[in-house]
Amino acid sequence: MMKPARSFVFFGFLICCLKASTSQEESNKPTKCDEDIAKVMCDEFQSQIEECAQLMPEDEQQFFKECSSELGVSTSENWSDILVGICSTDNPAQTSFDMVSCWNDKRNATIDEVKNDRIYPYDHFMCKKKIFKEAIGQTDCACQTEKGFSCGISPGVGLG
Repeated sequence: MMKPARSFVFFGFLICCLKASTSQEESNKPTKCDEDIAKVMCDEFQSQIEECAQLMPEDEQQFFKECSSELGVSTSENWSDILVGICSTDNPAQTSFDMVSCWNDKRNATIDEVKNDRIYPYDHFMCKKKIFKEAIGQTDCACQTEKGFSCGISPGVGLG
């Protein structure tokens, strides 16, 4: 059974866009579908993902930026540079999963300090949801089904 939390990741960064919505267990191994979604996000949604990232709580953005540097993605604290770093890897979904894992470890290590961030801002959540839905709509039927959608989803449907 897939868990909602892994494919938004790509931005959950994409990152941000950050926690994902896939149906994998807690595996850090992306599927072919995850890589397909990451490619669509890299090719078509970087600027929107950057806007989403900036809607995260500041302390959580900082965790991603630290992880980016630690994982060799980018030494810049600029979201645009970080996203370019992710997208220039051979496996952007895997890089995103690694970033989210690092972010989660940092967040858990400082849970008392970030406990007030447990509820993400609504605008950030809706931004991620919209990008994910639009990206999944550009993948094949098998990928859409893997992520719990009907084949041929329309990007604007069901965002609310």
